[in-house]
Amino acid sequence: MNLMTRLVILKDAGQIDQNIHGDIIKIIDMFDEKYNIKLTEENASMLITHLAISFKRIKIGETVNPIEEIMYEEIRADKNYKKAEAIFKDIEVTIGKSINDNEKGFIIMHLCSLLHNEDTDKNTDENIIKDV
Repeated sequence: MNLMTRLVILKDAGQIDQNIHGDIIKIIDMFDEKYNIKLTEENASMLITHLAISFKRIKIGETVNPIEEIMYEEIRADKNYKKAEAIFKDIEVTIGKSINDNEKGFIIMHLCSLLHNEDTDKNTDENIIKDV
């Protein structure tokens, strides 16, 4: 499955509407254009699914409990936290909507994970090139 298929499934199942689908496509494009990160099923399925469902919660006024403080402390200590925060702000600008703090913690967590995996992939690629 690829990310576009995932989005179609979420839309067809009534989990997201056309507007949320469009917002997620804008975010995928933003990652590619601004950060040179190609979001795929492998590196971003959890992030994209979380964004889609959180946008639906926001739209219908449903709240989620905030991320546990001890967990958020670990996230804030992550080397990618500041970049994840910047990307989070870019997501809000891209979709033209504010995302509440309760959702923010979980989204930042997924962004840190994505950035960590991107760092790992780049280091692996660099080591392969060095070995050749």
